[in-house]
Amino acid sequence: MINSLQHVGVGVTDVDRSYEFYRRHLRFKIKLSELEDDVEELVPMFGRRPRMRILNALNAYGGATLELFRHIDTPPRIKPTPASWGDSGYLELGVEVKGLGKIYGGMEKAGVDMLTGIHELKTAAGSTWRYAYIKDPDGLPIQLIDLSVARADQGPGLVCGIVHVGLGVLDLERARAFYGVLGFDEELYHGRDVAGELEPVMSSPGELEVVYLGRKAGSTARLVSFTGGMVKLLHSNGRGSERVFKGRRFGDPGLAEIGLDVDDAAAALKKAMGAGAAEVVPPTDFNWGFGPRGTLVYISDPEGNVVEFVKLKSVFKLPPGALNWVVARPGRMLARLRIL
Repeated sequence: MINSLQHVGVGVTDVDRSYEFYRRHLRFKIKLSELEDDVEELVPMFGRRPRMRILNALNAYGGATLELFRHIDTPPRIKPTPASWGDSGYLELGVEVKGLGKIYGGMEKAGVDMLTGIHELKTAAGSTWRYAYIKDPDGLPIQLIDLSVARADQGPGLVCGIVHVGLGVLDLERARAFYGVLGFDEELYHGRDVAGELEPVMSSPGELEVVYLGRKAGSTARLVSFTGGMVKLLHSNGRGSERVFKGRRFGDPGLAEIGLDVDDAAAALKKAMGAGAAEVVPPTDFNWGFGPRGTLVYISDPEGNVVEFVKLKSVFKLPPGALNWVVARPGRMLARLRIL
């Protein structure tokens, strides 16, 4: 069973600077792990053990966790030209908020780089989502998205964790079918944009087709913080299609991967390969000391984007069920009290 969007991996140029941004403005205050080591699990990907610094943090209100990467033994490779909506690969990070107006005003006052104002879209179910874009210290676009029914100026003003990634694709139907097999099987929105409100975020070579895919089953993960999540597919009908990660390595600055929570890593690998994926790293046990422990698999989707399957066995030496009561639920209570 593939249960939920579990984490999103982001390569950065400075882990401390980036974590301070995500901790302060996007509330990733529960640090699950931090290490600097030669990463044995990535030998099949690199042909050697890359030395990396990796930090994983959780927002108390749930959603996928944030995983920050930085190559230590070699300088980071930075994309020489800005990304375009027409490129293929991971393009944006999506963070859920409640009360977007309050969040937007607070971030603007705090000096966050605001890329757009607040915009709206109508979903297939007839509800209204509101969103705005900001960017992180390395220029990664982040969509703040309010899925609630309240107006943008209403709500408690909460930042609720990672809810989606935006993935530029060359073949929309193939991508829709593949991520449907991975459990993102419900079309929540399908629309078009001709640059306009998205042009301040990055350039677009033509009309942009946008599809949000959610999970009919919601989240079936044992850890209550993992709330299902979405995959946002973006296909340009104009020119473009350069690979976002062309000339860079896994872990270099930019979105590097999505991680999905699974019950059986080997079974998830078999299912994904049957849908057109390729194996990158076979089922491998990992143990990050006092942090997460389990089994992982890396695949590439039909367009070469890295997806990780994670069978999580414990965090802080606690099984996921116990972690709900020791970390996740108390964390939410402390967040509501503005302590965390």
